[in-house]
Amino acid sequence: MWEISAQKRGKVMKGRLGLAAVRGFTLVELLVVITIVAILSVLAVNGYMTYRRTALLSLATDDVISQIELARQKTVFGIGFEEEEDAGAGARLVGGDGTGDSVDSGTASARCYGISFQKEGDVFAAKTFWQMFNGKKVWKGAGFVYEGCTGVQQDLTPMVLDGAVKITNVGSFEGNFEDYDGSTTDLSELVIRFVPPKGEIEISIGGAAFASNFDGSSGMSGLKFVLQIGEGAQSAERGFIYNLVSLKAKHVQESS
Repeated sequence: MWEISAQKRGKVMKGRLGLAAVRGFTLVELLVVITIVAILSVLAVNGYMTYRRTALLSLATDDVISQIELARQKTVFGIGFEEEEDAGAGARLVGGDGTGDSVDSGTASARCYGISFQKEGDVFAAKTFWQMFNGKKVWKGAGFVYEGCTGVQQDLTPMVLDGAVKITNVGSFEGNFEDYDGSTTDLSELVIRFVPPKGEIEISIGGAAFASNFDGSSGMSGLKFVLQIGEGAQSAERGFIYNLVSLKAKHVQESS
C-alpha cells in the first residue's frame, strides 16, 4: 500500500511541475503588447490622414489649374461639339456631324470664357462665366483691334472643390517667375478671362478695367493662388503661380 501511495504522489508531483512549465502571459506583458499596438495604430492613422490631406489638396490645386486652362481652351476652340443655345444671338450651335439645326455664321458669335475670384470673409468664391465676343475691328492707337469681350458675365457657375478645401488667398506676383523669387500683393477681387481668337489673357483687379499684354519685363508677371485644407494645427496649404506670359502654372509648396 505504501508503494502504491508513493507512485501516486510521484505522478501528482510530475503533473504540478508540468503545469508550472506551461504558463500564460502576465498582466504586465499583455499591457506592454497592447501599448505597442496602440502606438503603431496611432502612427498609421496619422500617416494616412497626412497622406489624405496632401492628396486632396494636390487634386484640388490641379482642379483649379485645369479650370483656368479649360476656360482658355473653350475660348480658342469654341464650345466643341456640344449642342448649346447661343443666348446672345438666338442661333443654335450643334455638333459637327451634320445633325440638328445648322449654325448661322452671321449671328453665332465667339465667346470669352473666364473665372472670377471674389473674397467672401476669409475665403474666395470662384465662379466660371462667359461673355460674348465682338469681332468687329476698330482703330485704337497703333492699329486695328477687336472690340473684344462685351456684355455682362453669363452663366456664373461656382467652381466645385472638395468640401474640405478652400481658396484662402489670391494675389498678384511680381518678380522672377522661374525661381519664384518675388513679392505678392493680396487681392480681394480678381477676374481672369481669355479673348478669341488666340486665347490671350486679360485680368481685372478690384473692378478696374481689364489689362492685357503682359511681357514679364516689369511689374506683374503672374498670379498666385493658395488653397487650404483643414483648420488650425491640422491644416495644410498648397499654392500655385500662374504665369501671365507663358499661361502655365506650377505648384508651390506652402505648408503641411
